[in-house]
Amino acid sequence: MKRLYFIILAILPLALSACGAVALFVPPIEVGDALGVDNRVVTLYLAKDKSLASTSLGTSNYTAVGEVSKTFEDTKELDLKGFSVQDFKANVKLDKNLILDSLNKAASSSNFPSELKLVDLSVTARLEDEPNGVVSMALSKPLNLKYSLDSNSCQAGKCTYTSDDSDKGLSFALTESDGALLNKLIKIIKEEGGKSSTNKSYIRLEITVQSESGLENYRMDLTLHSKGSKIKLGG
Repeated sequence: MKRLYFIILAILPLALSACGAVALFVPPIEVGDALGVDNRVVTLYLAKDKSLASTSLGTSNYTAVGEVSKTFEDTKELDLKGFSVQDFKANVKLDKNLILDSLNKAASSSNFPSELKLVDLSVTARLEDEPNGVVSMALSKPLNLKYSLDSNSCQAGKCTYTSDDSDKGLSFALTESDGALLNKLIKIIKEEGGKSSTNKSYIRLEITVQSESGLENYRMDLTLHSKGSKIKLGG
């Protein structure tokens, strides 16, 4: 009996190690737009940021803040193949076009700045459902995105701005070191026992915008995109 006990003790680490090795060959599982980001239009309201000095003559910094929400159902086909979850990754990307909207609906293109520069981006993503509670993630990064006015697009106090720069976006990640949050997130997005729950996501943006003209009476519409979310399996 003792001999069997020692054999089990010797084999167990090898078995667990083998599970981890097998998981290395399992490709990440695509779970779609788990944070409800893709094609969300966020309306951001601009206010002059008095805490930041002007960067050059006639250029001011503004803080643009906005939030958008979405309701959607669980991911029905999420087979973890008996493995634990090692990490979860999702991303948020800004569209190459944005709309600047004046409170003055009679404003013409001459009332709009010729260029907007987005210099800092902070994104907070919150995902929740009733059975499992809330998971929240926040990230920030510097930007250098220039958007130029398309004067031919202006109508009813709105103008479109276009960027030729490439926004690589922000990547959200939860790993094994965030074990409690990671497990809760999986429970939120995964259908359990054939029973689906309704998920709600909130995406909050805070962006520092530089402009040569006053933006106090403007708001900005930005469309978000996502390339989807992935789960990597562990041992």
